[in-house]
Amino acid sequence: MKKVVTLVVLVSAGVLIYKVATGGPYNTAKQNFAKEEYKLAALNFQKAIDQGEHVHESLVYLARIDGIKDDYEQGIARCNEAIEIAPNASQAYYFKAILLQLDGRMGQATSVLDELSNMPQIGKGFAIAKISNPRPGTHEALRPHERELREKLLKGQAY
Repeated sequence: MKKVVTLVVLVSAGVLIYKVATGGPYNTAKQNFAKEEYKLAALNFQKAIDQGEHVHESLVYLARIDGIKDDYEQGIARCNEAIEIAPNASQAYYFKAILLQLDGRMGQATSVLDELSNMPQIGKGFAIAKISNPRPGTHEALRPHERELREKLLKGQAY
């Protein structure tokens, strides 16, 4: 019995050391995302969510990946889920606005940006502007350079 307890303790310690060394699925997913390995990143972010690890942040990253894949509806839904979990966390609002803009839903994006601008902890990292004279109802509401900036923001290539 003593050997079994010792073995369980050693295995548990090994798992803990491995998790600390690798950072768990969330940190692995962030590394995948940084390397633009979006499919692998999505799998690891989902794994982190399943394990209850960094759920809000993982949902926001998954929303960004959805946007990169042009699946704006899914990305917006993930942002909404993240907002339900942490209603005062600004990143979900920020990326929701970007996804709405990329989807040509400028009026909704403006509403989300208004909510975002009223948040007390808004930081300097949110460099997204309202669009003047949008062409509502079209995917061309963003001009090419505006669309390119938002796509780079989703990928973390611009701030």
